[in-house]
Amino acid sequence: MKKISILFLLAGILSPAWSQVGPMSEQGKADVNKAANMMQVAPPALAPLAPQVANFRDGYLKVWEQEMKALDGIESKVFQTVEYLEGQGANQRLVREVYVGRLKMLKPNMARLELWNNQDLENNKKGQFIYADGKYLWEFDHKAKKAYVDKLAAEGAGDNNLLSILFGTSADKLRDRYDIRPDLSDAAVKDIKNHVVFDILPKMPGDIQEFTKAQMILYTNPTQDSFMLPRRLWFMNQRSKYSITWELRDIVKRKDLAARDFAPPKLPDETWKSEWRTKPAQTPTVSNPK
Repeated sequence: MKKISILFLLAGILSPAWSQVGPMSEQGKADVNKAANMMQVAPPALAPLAPQVANFRDGYLKVWEQEMKALDGIESKVFQTVEYLEGQGANQRLVREVYVGRLKMLKPNMARLELWNNQDLENNKKGQFIYADGKYLWEFDHKAKKAYVDKLAAEGAGDNNLLSILFGTSADKLRDRYDIRPDLSDAAVKDIKNHVVFDILPKMPGDIQEFTKAQMILYTNPTQDSFMLPRRLWFMNQRSKYSITWELRDIVKRKDLAARDFAPPKLPDETWKSEWRTKPAQTPTVSNPK
């Protein structure tokens, strides 16, 4: 099994543990070749945006900024797809891992993500369970019987790309951190009505290490509760040859979420242990979830 690590919520780690690999059909070979091309060829240097395209982008980002400032929290069904290339040469194959579950987020730094393998929904050992309670981020690994913990930033998303894109409150800061370009072709999102698509390229060295390209699709119907919330988020890392797609379905804004909604569950039994994922310089005392 191949494990993929990527920063997710605030300092969390995704650990897919199930691979769905079929026989290498002609379509499968085509998929591998397409993925290999996408993951191995660096994008060309981009020219500055035409003024009218920049104005189109900035208009949407300004509305997005206003909506995010007023946002308290969200809840959504989640479909996560991880794709990566495995093997070499003629033995190379495209592996696809699929998870389903729910996500809750509350500003500035609380989150609850519970995902199950879509082929084995009763098996927690193949799931992903992450809880950010405002002070610490917990990842429950049911296979290892460990709860990994990280200390969170005091406020906001810190360096995390996903939360910066989701919950950032300044369009200027977003443009400073990323090269953001509207995708006016709409070739890949014909299934989504009332939306706008942005391609996102990293500028900062740390972001460049985390992802090579991202794409965000926002709802644009002002009469819907999902207005300016994400419908799809996609991240690709060409160096590590993998991509992650987040499909957020039935996403809604929530004003009634509280800290108690993000408390991690207690450890399942006495055989479980908790340990630091990355030990802080000054180690605080952290009690096991109760």
